[in-house]
Amino acid sequence: MHSVKIDVHSETAWVEAGATLGEVYYWINENNENLSFLAGYCPTVGAGGHFSGGGYGALMRNYGLAANNIIDAHLVNVDGKVLDRKSMGEDLFWAIRGGGENFGIIAAWKIRLVAVPSMSTIFSVKKNMEIHELVKNITDNQGKNKTTIHSYFSSIFYGGVDSLVDLMNKSFPELEDVGVGMFVFYPYGGIMDEISESAIPFPHRAGIMYEIWYIASWEKQEDNEKHINWIRNVYNFTTPYVSQNPRMAYLNYRDLDLGKTNFESPNNYTQARIWGEKYFGKNFNRLVKVKTKVDPDNFFRNEQSIPPLPLRHH
Repeated sequence: MHSVKIDVHSETAWVEAGATLGEVYYWINENNENLSFLAGYCPTVGAGGHFSGGGYGALMRNYGLAANNIIDAHLVNVDGKVLDRKSMGEDLFWAIRGGGENFGIIAAWKIRLVAVPSMSTIFSVKKNMEIHELVKNITDNQGKNKTTIHSYFSSIFYGGVDSLVDLMNKSFPELEDVGVGMFVFYPYGGIMDEISESAIPFPHRAGIMYEIWYIASWEKQEDNEKHINWIRNVYNFTTPYVSQNPRMAYLNYRDLDLGKTNFESPNNYTQARIWGEKYFGKNFNRLVKVKTKVDPDNFFRNEQSIPPLPLRHH
């Protein structure tokens, strides 16, 4: 379930849902180095889930999201039937391109490839003062935080990595307890401003300047609460500076702090609106209607899935 079949003539590919993004890029390049696809940076991410949540990457300002460039799919529905775009209909095809894993099992996606030059350049520009002031304000609000904002060194070790790790642990034992916290500002704009927020379920389009990632990493389980609280404090601190009514979120970075479905509750729809409108904006209600039509018994579900409307019995 991870094959990638390229049709250079039509500039399309069929990607099975188990393929990773790395496999997608590899096989496209093997067939034609002047073709590519617009998806994420991380080669180990699975294409099936990435595409179903929208899927953004380095080329999205030119071509939109991965889901904007899906032109067909094979989906196994709740009855076990395999449907393509024609047989599933445009409403369901719309829903699976950014609406998540709520409607069936995606077996494969047909994607539209894009032309790229044979040579590209990756570059970085460093700016320090303004962002350091922002981070300083955040860390000052965390109480007696003595962590250095940024420290970096590099060196050459004449030996293997195992010997180096042992030496580092002995020479710098304090590094073992140091976690990493960062912000990543992912720029929107370009063609993203021109695509309608209802073109696919992913609604974050015109007017969105950045998607902001708050990232923390650590090694020890006993540090879980400390670092999770740090992320929550950062989230609260940035509230005045980000989108409001509702504050937005991205489905592929699922945030369980927004709530979870109680499947025994008769108010699933009311619960799901809390996070559903953050993920999907005004598209949430259309997703609910599609869900109610294709999976009324809510077979395909998770803690933040799209709920079907309750059936009325007369």
